[in-house]
Amino acid sequence: MIKDDKPKSAIKKGMSLTLPEASAMSPVEELQKSRPDLFPLQKALNDAQGKASERAPALAFMESPGYNDAYAGVVKSKRNEIPDTILKMVRVQDHLVAAILRTRGGQLSQFGKKRADRFDKGMEITIKPEFFKLLNGEQFAKVTERIKRLETILLNCGHTEGLENQQKMTLSQYLSTSVQNALTFGWMGSEIIYDRETDPDDNGDFPFNRFRPIDSGTIYKTVRNGEQAGVNTRILAIKELERITGDKIKIDYDKLREDKYAWAQQVEGIAKQYFTHKELLMHDFFPSTDVEKNGYPIPPIETVISSITTHISIDTWKRLYFQNGRATRGALIIKSDDVDSPTLEKFRQEFQASINGVQNSFRTPLMGISPQEDIDWLSFANDKADDSFEFIYDQIARNILATFQMSPDELPGYGHLSKGSNSQTLSESNNEFKMEAARDSGLVPLIQHFETFFNQRLIPIIDPILSKIVVLKFAGLDAESKEQEATRLQQEMPTHMTMDEVLHRVD
Repeated sequence: MIKDDKPKSAIKKGMSLTLPEASAMSPVEELQKSRPDLFPLQKALNDAQGKASERAPALAFMESPGYNDAYAGVVKSKRNEIPDTILKMVRVQDHLVAAILRTRGGQLSQFGKKRADRFDKGMEITIKPEFFKLLNGEQFAKVTERIKRLETILLNCGHTEGLENQQKMTLSQYLSTSVQNALTFGWMGSEIIYDRETDPDDNGDFPFNRFRPIDSGTIYKTVRNGEQAGVNTRILAIKELERITGDKIKIDYDKLREDKYAWAQQVEGIAKQYFTHKELLMHDFFPSTDVEKNGYPIPPIETVISSITTHISIDTWKRLYFQNGRATRGALIIKSDDVDSPTLEKFRQEFQASINGVQNSFRTPLMGISPQEDIDWLSFANDKADDSFEFIYDQIARNILATFQMSPDELPGYGHLSKGSNSQTLSESNNEFKMEAARDSGLVPLIQHFETFFNQRLIPIIDPILSKIVVLKFAGLDAESKEQEATRLQQEMPTHMTMDEVLHRVD
């Protein structure tokens, strides 16, 4: 144990902070080993972050002890849930669900760039406040340089050297795809791709290369006592991937048999690939403690599936109405002694041909009969039901929007679903308070989920040591414009602000 003989102020006197590459040791141990004279900074890291305790087993059942394995006794089944294939069909066939997912994807994609200034939306990585007191000018410059490298890696979703154009991905694309998967399946999956062409470290781990979103609807949890059964499947999967992509995948088959597989990817009900905890990161957006769920999340679509099916049925009814015209609205009653079955069938065909189809929906049929015959029209329409039809359709749309925590004002064409209110102040527009409420209840939690995922799971893989010193934020959601800031400062300056405070506010 190295004693803390030097005062903390010694860190600021001509010492340079060297942040080594990731290794098997913790960031604190790595700093202590590489630079023993930086023990005060190590102590500050311990004080700020704490030490991880040993893993303690829980006593409560979080999953059903009588699980029903879906494949080869190694995959935990999704019981009492809508199949993922149905969830994929819903997000494509229901136009409202598709609009919600694309809108949320577009909103999150705006944070997939570096924030230009305080008026802009984007990603920013800053040093944690507790470390500003410990870093001198030289150390701060080195940390800043490493932050820029981390920003480049995140904006490009990893390293891009040697990748073809179609293999590259931006952070905006990653965020848009991931949030749509999260809202569809309840969680999102990110594959961590390692550079297997280089030599592994002492712990057998390869360097980080890039991260990519995957089809979260194909991911299942493995049964812990059967995870070794995935070795043969993974060997076959590697050969199949080499055949499809043409790339040679360097795999140590001896190491492959020692891995513990936590996730299985099923395609058409058959397990095709297995992943370890380091190779696949799954993040729950809607976690559940129900033991019947076997640890799987509850997606929003599952909670509002009845309204979605009704919404699809209403759209189908409207489409059939315009396709079939008046044929579904009533019946013709012919009173005649000369009409037999062949004549009636011929008349039925001519009548339906004259009114069916979109072009014939508003065409009036003409018929000639003798004075002794009569034709009556028996309507099947219910005027009261027709009057409430629009209200039912709008209410179904409100139910779906509420489940996804989205305001109708966020979707073009659905603003009429929001009712007026007098609760806003004089300084805001009629819909401004509604948008703020929808942002706080729907968009902000999604952003916080991604911030947590990046700070606690992804960045520690990319740069374990830097992840202890910096924090990533997707900022600018509620940023003011230049005009709004100028107006606010003009109002506050005569009251309680000094010029120094104004200059500090405007950086």
